[in-house]
Amino acid sequence: MDDSTDNAVAPILFDITQQTCPMCGGKNEQAAATCANCGETLRGSASNEELTVPLYSAKLIGICTFFWTELTGMTLLWLNCRRLGLFRESQQVLLAGIAMTVVAIVFAFVLPDSRILSIGLNIILTVVVVKYAQSMLGPQFDRQRKQKGPYASTWLANGLGLLMVLVFLSLIIGVVVVLEVMGIGFEE
Repeated sequence: MDDSTDNAVAPILFDITQQTCPMCGGKNEQAAATCANCGETLRGSASNEELTVPLYSAKLIGICTFFWTELTGMTLLWLNCRRLGLFRESQQVLLAGIAMTVVAIVFAFVLPDSRILSIGLNIILTVVVVKYAQSMLGPQFDRQRKQKGPYASTWLANGLGLLMVLVFLSLIIGVVVVLEVMGIGFEE
């Protein structure tokens, strides 16, 4: 290969004149402070040492996992990954959150009715979610703590948890109603 062919391929594979938006994935100029598509603050506008993306802390992820659902905690972690531009990792987090929810539902049906067992399962799932979040975004959480922020909204995180619980309840009620209509009722 000659030099002209090498130089023609390099800009296509790695374009340093553009940056990717962490929220929408759109391409923007390297010097842009906000995304032209969604208005998100871009990390290329600040120094590399400064964390400019508001993240949900590992502590908040754990609290929302314990009080709401494990899918809520994993969704907050998914949002963190998306904001940091970690799109492949965000897909893994979403799949892991769905798998954890399925496992929790299976255990809820298999385990005997006991508050101690259900609280124990909830604590175990919370620890797993927090450890997973720390293993995935530990350096970002440390940098966020050292810089004293920026943090994403606690209200929004809890609102997301409430929304997920309402969605789960409506799904359960919908399944029960469909089963009753089909003549497959729950009798004791």
